[in-house]
Amino acid sequence: MNRHRVLVVPRARAQAARVEEWWKEHRDEKDLFRRELRAGLTLLESAPEIGNPYVVSGAGEVRRVLLRRTRFHLYYRIESDGVVRVLAVWHSARGAGPVL
Repeated sequence: MNRHRVLVVPRARAQAARVEEWWKEHRDEKDLFRRELRAGLTLLESAPEIGNPYVVSGAGEVRRVLLRRTRFHLYYRIESDGVVRVLAVWHSARGAGPVL
């Protein structure tokens, strides 16, 4: 199986940290977001093509994958060298997409 290197950009890392803190404070299943995020990143290591294309002007070819239970998306790009760069961690209910 071909493994891809997954890099989370600082903005996406900060978004995930804020979500994790909020989740711990407001949800009964305290570690759900962290576990689902970890599973999503692991999935991207082995199958980055799995995400749906996300069309946004000027952002290049971006894809997103849904973390089903928490309803967050991971927005990412597959670079020409095979590196998967996670650009944003964004909730599906927000009115607009993330800044990419």
